[in-house]
Amino acid sequence: TTAAVSVFESSWYNQTEGTMFAAYNQPAVGIGIAAIDDGTTSNNSIVLFTSSVANQKASANMLLASANQGRIDAGGTFAPNVLNQVALAVSANGRALSCNGSAVSTSTNPSSMPSLSRLGIQGDSTFVSNKGGTIKRLTYWPTRLSNTTLQQITQP
Repeated sequence: TTAAVSVFESSWYNQTEGTMFAAYNQPAVGIGIAAIDDGTTSNNSIVLFTSSVANQKASANMLLASANQGRIDAGGTFAPNVLNQVALAVSANGRALSCNGSAVSTSTNPSSMPSLSRLGIQGDSTFVSNKGGTIKRLTYWPTRLSNTTLQQITQP
């Protein structure tokens, strides 16, 4: 089945740190898994997606006032049409990403956290890009889980 883009507003987001986990099955790479944004045109967002066919990676971007803080790619390879598991942790000290139990990829950007309030499922930060697949589980923790925990919770 194809999941529709879904957006909601709530007080669940922690301004200082957090971790997003997704277990998903997508037919192709280059598709949004989930995005958290501020609901404005300021383009503040955290986006979890699968990157290009050549890279076949789970990836993450963070934008602060439209300035991309740099994409990070997970070490594990994304496989289309099977269950993949990815976890992204963010804080003002940086970001960490693991897919399918891979070694954790990290970035020291950003130096601050965006104020966010919406979650888009299977979308990008515009909440209009839905290219199919399913989300088995999507979890958000209002704390930054350790790199060891990221690797453990994404084990196939």
